[in-house]
Amino acid sequence: MKIIKFIWQLPQNLAGLLFLKCKKGRKSVKFFDKTDCKFFTDNNGSVSLGDYIFVLNPNSSETVNHEYGHHKQSLYLGPLYLLVIGLPSIIGYWIDVLFHESWSWIKRDKWYYNQPWEKWADKLGSVKRYYPNI
Repeated sequence: MKIIKFIWQLPQNLAGLLFLKCKKGRKSVKFFDKTDCKFFTDNNGSVSLGDYIFVLNPNSSETVNHEYGHHKQSLYLGPLYLLVIGLPSIIGYWIDVLFHESWSWIKRDKWYYNQPWEKWADKLGSVKRYYPNI
């Protein structure tokens, strides 16, 4: 069953393995309720690539659960995940970096996580975001 799962998510699993190989100094992090994937710390941000999840702050349950939601999307979408979720997420990130620099972090955060693919990851990871009125 693990081999079938790995093959179903092959493009993102290969990207995750490559990401893991390219960056040295990663530390494995254990989450016992999320044993169907592998977590690693990353100093540059958070990303979910198949069975490999890299989190900036493993102490933030919101981040861990959101990335786990992306992992579930990967399971549902299989080989379409990078096209349907990965590409829009990267584009959304760069739009935020390039055009929202003057916004408050709350407004930026709210904008980013209101994108449909990010809202779906929050839902799958049981993340509830609360923002003060802005």
